[in-house]
Amino acid sequence: MRWTHARGAIFAASVCVAPAAAQAQQASPALALEWYAPAGCPDLADVTARVGRLVDLAHAPDGGAVHARGRIARTHRGRFRLSLALGARRPSHHRTLVGDACDAVADGAALILALAVDPSAVARRRDAETATASTTEAPAPSPPAPPAPPVAATLSATVPNTPAPVPRATPAAPATRWMLRASGLLDGGALPAVSGGPSLALTVAHRLLRVELGAAWVAPRQGLAAAGKGGDVDLAFGSLAVGAEARTRWIDVGGLAGVEIGVLRAQGFGVTTPASASPPWVAVTLLGTLRRRLGARWNVVATVGAALPLLRPRFVLDGIGAVQQPAALGLRAHAGVEFAF
Repeated sequence: MRWTHARGAIFAASVCVAPAAAQAQQASPALALEWYAPAGCPDLADVTARVGRLVDLAHAPDGGAVHARGRIARTHRGRFRLSLALGARRPSHHRTLVGDACDAVADGAALILALAVDPSAVARRRDAETATASTTEAPAPSPPAPPAPPVAATLSATVPNTPAPVPRATPAAPATRWMLRASGLLDGGALPAVSGGPSLALTVAHRLLRVELGAAWVAPRQGLAAAGKGGDVDLAFGSLAVGAEARTRWIDVGGLAGVEIGVLRAQGFGVTTPASASPPWVAVTLLGTLRRRLGARWNVVATVGAALPLLRPRFVLDGIGAVQQPAALGLRAHAGVEFAF
């Protein structure tokens, strides 16, 4: 058996990604804040005003301005999750709050920011508000009130030193994640007939960005040049793809553009001297992805798209005829289970 190949055409592909939420930033002598929140949630000016009602933002604390970055996003259960990073020079300490109402989560963020700027001022303001509320609600007594005993005075003197309660925080989710996927592959166009096989993929995800490294094998299919004479053709390749994914409440939707490099192998049969050939396989792929989250670590993933071979080797039995040549446009699909670690 001998083979020839036609010239490959190089295709360029790009992945379109929806723009991320706009960044808002505001700085004062005491607080430099970046704030991201969905529509309907308190914005940057609102959150800054809430912090200003607790502490004086016009004067920087002894350690300099507090730098912070806050982001509110909806969870898949319809609640609101706040990720807040704090630091003296740059955000480095992380807090996470979860609540049923976006306004309540923003109040928690304002309290944490105020405590970071001036915890003593927060405690003093809290005590002053408590004392004012008690004075307003208490009825005026008819006889003159007796002086308070010394024990009561001692107790009230210790109240300003009591720190204000801080909302319970949970560890923030890492920005970069690693995922390993085992799946089945379906190919249409590279071999004489539709075929499938196993595939593995390692994915690195950083926020919306995805980089995927994979390997796959497509089981052989028979191509006939004449009755009882032909060749068995299979495909093995590695792949590298780059793309992006957007998270929704239940599933993640995205796309990948990549390249496959491997070997397209053929073994002749039905002739006196069967021969084999192993020309290279190079193809560009464009794939759409769907990822259904099953929990913190497990996902079900499906991809479907096209494979455009840049090399199309033609397998021929000498003196008999052609056995197989890959199609100019093929089908590529995967479905499997993914584990995040």
